Amino acid sequence: MYEMFQHAIYLSGSFVLQEAWPSELGVVYMVSHIYAERRQAWSRTQYRVLFDKESRGYLCECGLYTHMGMLCCHAIRVMINLGVKEIPRVHILNRWMKNACKNLPEHLMIYKAGNYAPKDATYRHSHLYSKALEIVKMGDKNTEAYGAAMKHLLDAIDVLKDTNQESDGLGLQDQTAAELSGSAMPITPGRTGLASSMNVISRKRD
Repeated sequence: MYEMFQHAIYLSGSFVLQEAWPSELGVVYMVSHIYAERRQAWSRTQYRVLFDKESRGYLCECGLYTHMGMLCCHAIRVMINLGVKEIPRVHILNRWMKNACKNLPEHLMIYKAGNYAPKDATYRHSHLYSKALEIVKMGDKNTEAYGAAMKHLLDAIDVLKDTNQESDGLGLQDQTAAELSGSAMPITPGRTGLASSMNVISRKRD
């Protein structure tokens, strides 16, 4: 999380705050890319960032905060220009904290530190996923590394074709499918108090 936020701060240097205007929800700021004229035609160069006066938070129409719960470079650009020295409390989510696993609901207690076992679906899935990402990162360094990574991945696929024919039902995909089949409730992404704010932002042009 720290590295992602650090990278967002770096990216914010490519944007400038151009204008601002009041709205019913607070203040809307317009940020633009410093090299907008050099960008590809499909590349967006302007974003509106809302400062919500009720929550004291910043929400950009790029949707990163709504999707990931992390401030984007556009919102950070606005905060830097305004001299904000600390991340607003509304943006400090429990999921990004060290103690995020302390207050989990019962159905997620398997994620709690010290509660892993090789047979747990979450352990197997997350361990495999992290190693796969590590291979991608290493294999993307150069052509030779790419060739070696692809060779071993293809070899692994051939081996797994013979060993994964039977499922023990503990796989994350199997458990998720079982839970969904037994529930009629639709699954929707989590919401925050800021999630729908940008939908009503508008500015009348003269």
